[in-house]
Amino acid sequence: AVYPALRVALVIDNSHVLGEKLNERELDFAIIADPDVGSHIARESLGTIEVAWVASRHMPLPERAVRPTDLVAFEIFTNPEPSNLLFLLRQWFASGGIEATRISTCNSLSVILGLTKAAAGVSLLPTRIVPRHPRSPFRVLRAQPPLGRPHLYGAYQLEKAGAVMTAIMEMTRKALAKSDWVAKG
Repeated sequence: AVYPALRVALVIDNSHVLGEKLNERELDFAIIADPDVGSHIARESLGTIEVAWVASRHMPLPERAVRPTDLVAFEIFTNPEPSNLLFLLRQWFASGGIEATRISTCNSLSVILGLTKAAAGVSLLPTRIVPRHPRSPFRVLRAQPPLGRPHLYGAYQLEKAGAVMTAIMEMTRKALAKSDWVAKG
């Protein structure tokens, strides 16, 4: 309503792919985690995303913080290469001197959540998508060592900087604040 001439065409993909599209000037703006972008791209911090290991309440897992040795025998669901979640997952297992070999990938977090609910395995997910009501079928697991927190950015072509991009960043910040998707930092 405020910018009637603005045309929006949404592209939904993982941050690596969106970063490549920005680098190739195929996108003007993207909301991406930990972007690997060229010097022609501006990045403005939007906060961090909490991620956690998630399991069905029916899975036999310890009540204490889980370690890599606790999860290595389970099927693990995550996003395919290249993705920040897969990178964090591998980094976490490597911290325990373990290589996770039972990894199944899917490009839909909602499908991964469904597989996790069905107790088909465990998954590494943004905590914001996991239902947290008292009768939720999910357990959000504490991790030892703690998991990293991807940093979320609004990224755009430097040549597009100006009043419109400032407004887009402001609208993005307001939408994220309402959704409670990111933590400051």
